[in-house]
Amino acid sequence: MKLLSLLSLLCLAVLPLPAHAAASLKELLSSGHADQAIRILEQETRNSTPDAESYNLLCRAYYMIDDWDHGITACEHAVRLNPENSSYHLWLGRIYGEKADHAGFLSGAGLAKKVRIDFERAVELDPKSSEARADLAQFYLQAPSIVGGGKDKARAQVQALAGSNPAVADYVTGQIAEKEKDAEKNAAFRAEVEKTLLAPCIAKYVKNDQIKEIAKRAAWLGNDETHYVRKWEGKDLEDLKKLIALTIHWIEMEKLTADVIQDMPDAKTKATPTS
Repeated sequence: MKLLSLLSLLCLAVLPLPAHAAASLKELLSSGHADQAIRILEQETRNSTPDAESYNLLCRAYYMIDDWDHGITACEHAVRLNPENSSYHLWLGRIYGEKADHAGFLSGAGLAKKVRIDFERAVELDPKSSEARADLAQFYLQAPSIVGGGKDKARAQVQALAGSNPAVADYVTGQIAEKEKDAEKNAAFRAEVEKTLLAPCIAKYVKNDQIKEIAKRAAWLGNDETHYVRKWEGKDLEDLKKLIALTIHWIEMEKLTADVIQDMPDAKTKATPTS
């Protein structure tokens, strides 16, 4: 049996993937054996004339293990070899999206535009694909308008989905409703904050002690700039700029810390495998 397995791997390494081999690789992916699929597909793409399906499957395997960079390279190869395949554009858009979620603001915005382009192309190539339309609707709903997002665009995809896949259409409609509720809540919160004086606002809404203490002192100096009699003699606009910069620094550090903790949870909190 071991010899047959080795021979099978060798055959996969030197021959283009037949339909049944691609099916077996999809089974590996669906059963969570991404690492095994990657080993086979890397051999396939290195040692033979690679086909678009092999690269697409390799992209999906890398997607499963959060290896966005290698996955993007594989998906781009698949699209280059077969640019008329809707599914290949869909997966390229998906992995661009995951990379964007873990990137900084500027690089994330650039990737988000690529997500939109590939999702739109996937729908263009296969208008009946509920998967492609659902992903495009999600993008339109979540992305800011600067990269092509918008609730009206998401609603248009829902209308297109209603006839072919009512369940998915209902799900996306629910998400749009939640997004609108969040927007209403945010608008109400903003209105409340805007009518609150700065010092009470900092005391009420800022929870982090470092941010609160530095922001409070920035407010003191800001008030001094509006008064004839200064409370903080010897402090000027340059000191105020430093305090504002320090406030921003603490906010960024708090956000970065939360992101790292989420990305690398404590081993004690992870679920222990039962087998």
